[in-house]
Amino acid sequence: MKIIQLLKQDLHCVFRSPKVMIVLLLTVFFLMDFSRDLRGMCELYQTGVSPYIYIVYLTTWRGRLFITLLMLILVSDAPFYNGSEIFLAVRVSKYQWLAGKFLLIAALSAIYQIVLMIISVLVFLPYVGISSQWGDIIEMYLEQGENMITADGIANMGNLLENSPVKVMFMQFILMVLFGILVGMCILILNGIFRNSVGTVLLGIIVSADAYMTDLNFYIPMPELMTILPSSWLNPCDFFGTSGMSFGKSCLYMTIMIVLLILVSIAVTKKNYLSVAEGGSKK
Repeated sequence: MKIIQLLKQDLHCVFRSPKVMIVLLLTVFFLMDFSRDLRGMCELYQTGVSPYIYIVYLTTWRGRLFITLLMLILVSDAPFYNGSEIFLAVRVSKYQWLAGKFLLIAALSAIYQIVLMIISVLVFLPYVGISSQWGDIIEMYLEQGENMITADGIANMGNLLENSPVKVMFMQFILMVLFGILVGMCILILNGIFRNSVGTVLLGIIVSADAYMTDLNFYIPMPELMTILPSSWLNPCDFFGTSGMSFGKSCLYMTIMIVLLILVSIAVTKKNYLSVAEGGSKK
């Protein structure tokens, strides 16, 4: 199938890019830095930690900021022009080309989340244990974390710990993949229209704004404003809480936005801005 062939070719080009190694190195650095407190608790109490650090990392605004920015870097050069578009023009339609780019963004989002899960466990060796429960270390850490500062945070944290970590991890994975697709499609459209990196810069500003708003929210409560940015929906503490955006609503809204972005991509493609035949690889 031509779309799958396009996907394989694009994946090959992406994984040969130096930015992939940079993203991996930064991911390891951030996770190792984040794990210091938890590793200290493991050493202090002489016990292991369950393999659900991926969830814990995303309960903090710093963790969400680091991960979302790295996800943005991974798709920063969408629409992923590689110089071969002029040769593909006689073999595939513009819609097949666009479908291949969408699958590429989805694949990169899913692969990065899987890699993130694996690295989050590896940085805790040899303190990692196998369990279907949260475990004492994670429960103590979450109960003492920054999400406990407000009354809403306390309520939401309790609701989080009452649910299975396996279930929460699966939910977190789905939401992060949807967010990655949303970011990638926005960048693809904007970069494609303006033939530069304006989409990457704009999305970087929006993603970073969530972190500053979270910090400001501690001094000036603004719960309604905090739910505007999709990056603020990624906190697993809100999945089962009464404040913030629930998991179901987050998935629904992101899916609707992705569908709308796909329709926009198709509409603009008809106007020939992604015209492969006319040199889509030009800057």
